Amino acid sequence: MGAPACDQPQREAAGTLADSAALAAAITSGLPTRVFVAGVGLDGELSRTELDGRLHALDAEDVGDLIARDAEGFTSIWSWHPSEANALLAVAASGWRGSVEIQRGAVVEVTDAATRIYRIAATALAESSLATFLASASSLEEIERLLRERRGYSDIDIERERLAHRRRPQMPTPDTLDVIDGYLADADARGVDALYMVRPISTWPANKEAQRR
Repeated sequence: MGAPACDQPQREAAGTLADSAALAAAITSGLPTRVFVAGVGLDGELSRTELDGRLHALDAEDVGDLIARDAEGFTSIWSWHPSEANALLAVAASGWRGSVEIQRGAVVEVTDAATRIYRIAATALAESSLATFLASASSLEEIERLLRERRGYSDIDIERERLAHRRRPQMPTPDTLDVIDGYLADADARGVDALYMVRPISTWPANKEAQRR
């Protein structure tokens, strides 16, 4: 999901710990392992050129496309699990196309490429990612230690830092609606078709123009 996990010397996407640990566990289990990737690029972390380069290097095989009925069974999940890239994949499968500004301020283009499904050899992916490096770990603590030794931080360290410095929640007021309207107008002026919001307030949207957004 998002981008095939890959280690240096190529630029590494953030948040590859879970993908790499899951792949390491699958391969070391001895069970047959198949890897399918969809929603390539929807996390907004790597350029299309970088993504295409990784897919080519991994000899990824284009095996089909997701369509609307593939996503229908997951619709209720987004009300409690605000997974950005996965939600955008579901939207893409439903047929929507356009530009979306995501949480980090990056703008993601949802195109036909978003719904393509690629099959990648598990061993090849493991050898080009952190999975092989993490294969010897037997606990999350050990995985974090290995990552800190290798690159100076663990993905979970980033989340801990965000949690420690998050802003205190504030109750919305009538002025909040003006802030939201301003945000919408600014995004529209920049040519953004949609905004991804994890925790929209209950009074959203403020007006009919916002409803259309």
